[in-house]
Amino acid sequence: MVQAPDFTVDELICVCIARQLTDGEVVAQGIATPLVMAGYLLAKHTHAPNLQFASAVSNALVRDPAPLGLARIEELWLDRALPPGCSSPTAEGSPT
Repeated sequence: MVQAPDFTVDELICVCIARQLTDGEVVAQGIATPLVMAGYLLAKHTHAPNLQFASAVSNALVRDPAPLGLARIEELWLDRALPPGCSSPTAEGSPT
């Protein structure tokens, strides 16, 4: 009889991603890729403390990421939204 594994497919993918990352590396992560971010965080907290990633959301190099979760994800884009009537970031009344 075959015994079911003690892990999910998602957990296995996360571990496989983490194993590919080495300490001191700079990696890129796209938008809406939580498994990739989970693998990054697993590597950072286990064997690659100097791992950094280029964030697609903030267009920056990140050394200390925010906790993984969706509770406040809307703030990532709502805080950067253009006011009604603005067609570009340089239009009058838009955030600088």
